[in-house]
Amino acid sequence: MDRSLRYKARRLSFGVLVIFLCFHADKIQSSTCDVLSIRTSITEYTQTERLLIGPLDVKNLALEVQILRFLRDPSLANFYPEVKSDPMEQAAYQEKKAREYLKVLREGFYPYGNNKRFVLPVIAINPKTNQLVGTMHAKCNPGGMCLIKYAINPNVNGEKYGKELVGAVVSQLLAMPRIKEIKAIPLPDNLPSMKILEGLGFKRHKDDDIDSFGVHRAQMILKKPTE
Repeated sequence: MDRSLRYKARRLSFGVLVIFLCFHADKIQSSTCDVLSIRTSITEYTQTERLLIGPLDVKNLALEVQILRFLRDPSLANFYPEVKSDPMEQAAYQEKKAREYLKVLREGFYPYGNNKRFVLPVIAINPKTNQLVGTMHAKCNPGGMCLIKYAINPNVNGEKYGKELVGAVVSQLLAMPRIKEIKAIPLPDNLPSMKILEGLGFKRHKDDDIDSFGVHRAQMILKKPTE
């Protein structure tokens, strides 16, 4: 069996397992099943106007080099949980976190204490140039709230890819019955990110979020319309 057939068989087996577990096991959190269902629904890349969006499920060394290169960019320091004051220390920290995040993109799990939390990770590619445009992931809790985080390749700044990427993933999240709310926590002075979210209908909460490092972040929230 060639590589492509093995890959398709593995993805089909994963999808069947998800459907079986989510249909039969009451102990599985319903919102987790929703996110698992989203991931199985984008096993092939989703096409938007200018992008191909989907999971990084097959090891692709050329693409992984692109991911690590742009995640090391100093302009993306605020993508990471902590920002170091010393540039050399920041570069080393960013290198470590970039490799950890690449593993999240590959596996779909985010380290949470001694456990792993399932997330929906996606990458976006410009199909005309094969250039990596950005990455994104969503973490959803049992109450139906998803926290999204994304990073756009600095080399494509100004091309307005962010709204296209975030909008496509947000639409898929909102299509899941139990997902009720989507939240993002950009830095308040990250005006491009704030503009993307506002353009997609996110509203800023009156209170800022304070992360575990004491950094103030804007709470941008999009609630699913009630029927």
